Amino acid sequence: MPNRDEAAQRRPETGKEWHFPEKYRNSRAGTSFPPRRRSDTHRARPGRSFSRIDDYLFFDEDECRAAGRKLAADYQNADPFPHIVLDELIDPAILRSVAARYPSLEGQTFFDRDQERFKYQFKPEAVPSGLTRNLLAELNSRAFLAFLEEMTRIAGLISDPYYSGAGLHITRAGGHLSVHADFNVHGDMKVERRLNLLVYLNEDWEPGYRGELELWDRQMKGCVRSIAPLLGKAVVFNTSLDSFHGQPDPLACPPDRDRRSIATYYYTAFAEGLENIPERSTTFQTRPGTTDRTDWRTRTSHFIKDWVPPAAAALREPAQSVLMCVWPDVPIRLRSWKEEAGTAKPPRPHHRTVLTRVAEDQKAIRAVN
Repeated sequence: MPNRDEAAQRRPETGKEWHFPEKYRNSRAGTSFPPRRRSDTHRARPGRSFSRIDDYLFFDEDECRAAGRKLAADYQNADPFPHIVLDELIDPAILRSVAARYPSLEGQTFFDRDQERFKYQFKPEAVPSGLTRNLLAELNSRAFLAFLEEMTRIAGLISDPYYSGAGLHITRAGGHLSVHADFNVHGDMKVERRLNLLVYLNEDWEPGYRGELELWDRQMKGCVRSIAPLLGKAVVFNTSLDSFHGQPDPLACPPDRDRRSIATYYYTAFAEGLENIPERSTTFQTRPGTTDRTDWRTRTSHFIKDWVPPAAAALREPAQSVLMCVWPDVPIRLRSWKEEAGTAKPPRPHHRTVLTRVAEDQKAIRAVN
């Protein structure tokens, strides 16, 4: 394989200079990657085709579109839901610099609950690295959206300038993220979440450290694919109310190691309006045969939102508190009863009165008992 300088010399017809500033160039000699099956990972790399103005790196839109088209069939036909695993989407030299320039964790808040523990996240404005901010901006650029649209066949993708839940992630030893489906509506832009991109930053990551990303089937019966968080590995996947994924096993890395990644999310506008969409926060799942804890608060909140109309929104919080104290599995048992009766349907707009809903709920509860 030619080195980077040789490759640059072979591209005079493009009129482009190779994209790495001298301080980021280094040889791949001595770098090794675990063996992989040809069908498991792909090497289309728009991030190896950066152009450069001064020290600013940017994607070329035409090259991004071409790379996306090559991957479209593999992406759309993947199980358990459309996804793809890419080796070296972004050059490892850049990713090493990103991994080395994380913000200090001193005094920072992190997630610490049964479903999500010892996980920090940072938006670009908190990151003390121009290169990292450059990369995050380009992952939100029109050129990279073109790559994603060609690959996924999802038109009209919208990037997120707010980086809601996105940016740089880090999970410390002992941390985990239970299997879940992501929130589906952006809180500020009111658009629908459609895609996740995760790029891993962990060099010399041992299998015993755990930390694999798991993709589960839509029935939550088993893990279909497990992806090690190795430096340069990137995963793109569709997000929906049943695209279950997570890092459920606590990290077993040494205390001086952690699991680092870049996360960016992509959206589309609602074709039929937001009022017809059941809005969901992150919905955690429990794996069969494990000690995973059920997130009753979120499930109950979703149940109340589906069944209490906007006109009675002030009743939602007290109703949730009462429901959790009296009978935490009401939403699950009602749903189970409806499925057994063959009447389960997606949540509908709030077009019925509260009294009608209460009567139907009481009838369903009596049927369950």
